[in-house]
Amino acid sequence: MRIHTAVFRPWKPHYAWFGRDSGLVTEGLNSIGVESRLVILDTPGMPQDERFFPASREDFCSSDFWRGLRLDAVVLQGGEGANEPVSAAIHESGTRLLLRLDSDGVMAPQVDLWLFTYGLWWWLAYHKKHPALFRALGTTAAKILFPGKIGPGRLVRRFAVPDALLVESPVAASRLRRLMSEQGRSDIAEKIFHVPIPVPQLPRDQIPPAREKIILSVGRWDDAQKDAPKLIRVMGNALARHPDYRAIVIGNGDDRIRQLIKRHAHAFQNRILVIGRSTPEEIAAHERKARIFLCSSRGESMHIASAEAVCRGCSVVGPAQIPALQEYAGFQSGTLAWTRRTNDLADAVSAEIAAWESGRRDPEAIGSHFAFQFAPETIARQIVKHVKSIKRDR
Repeated sequence: MRIHTAVFRPWKPHYAWFGRDSGLVTEGLNSIGVESRLVILDTPGMPQDERFFPASREDFCSSDFWRGLRLDAVVLQGGEGANEPVSAAIHESGTRLLLRLDSDGVMAPQVDLWLFTYGLWWWLAYHKKHPALFRALGTTAAKILFPGKIGPGRLVRRFAVPDALLVESPVAASRLRRLMSEQGRSDIAEKIFHVPIPVPQLPRDQIPPAREKIILSVGRWDDAQKDAPKLIRVMGNALARHPDYRAIVIGNGDDRIRQLIKRHAHAFQNRILVIGRSTPEEIAAHERKARIFLCSSRGESMHIASAEAVCRGCSVVGPAQIPALQEYAGFQSGTLAWTRRTNDLADAVSAEIAAWESGRRDPEAIGSHFAFQFAPETIARQIVKHVKSIKRDR
């Protein structure tokens, strides 16, 4: 069997292409005996790595190109309209297409009016598309008033092309199935599946049972999505309640984190260690020591940082509105906050600390469970199963 993955974007030197996302799916497929390469936009300076399959923009949008590869399937990394010509070309070639949506399921205001508007608002603000609030309200209203053209109808047209749609969490899959069913497209709802993004694995004996009283968080702290001010306010609140705990914050934007500590958690700055951009190995070393991983994000599809943390035996705390976190906390492995308010998140941290203190958290059990769930080989076998279930004339 031959199943390639594909990303319709150029190679960049700083990205760990085979350490996450589509590249890690390729690694998982190869490990179970399925021939796989990562189809990517050809870029000057790309390394001579046989796992890459460089292609031009014209190739990506050509059915002849995909037909010539003689593949059983392509797993295409999702995105908004930019990928639609690629999806159409793969479909026309007769190759089975699995489209990864990278979504929390709130892809239209008809799914959840508040979450859709809120998510659009902070995204526009981060990208400096002002006035962000009025633009978010206007776009939301347009999608409600003209559902067939720019609302759910556009999603129906986009989702009708692939043979399967892969979503990162069970709740996101349920949300999109509901939306498609409400549009009278039960046929599309039936091809929406929960298939997580794989997570890099550690040897089983590297999940130590003894844990330090550490609250850990990892993120791109210069990105509004991760909400660094919220993180520091919650950490300061939690550390005030629990003087025997300390915190570690890892990721780019570390100068901003230090400024936020001075503003929102000055009294606890000697108990918050700030580390800049780190390697996956360095992050994993901290995850193997910490008890609790804290997610402060405004929204996520899967939040790989949390997934990596539970694979290494941490429990997770974060807002319940992020559907992936509901899965991560569901194995005696975390506590979710009712809202993203600072006190609610800090209350959830306190409840999680109490769970650890009472012996209700087992890092070895947590790590073993999620390491299997998110192993590249596990995800690869799910993909193969869905490919084999697709009945289509080639």
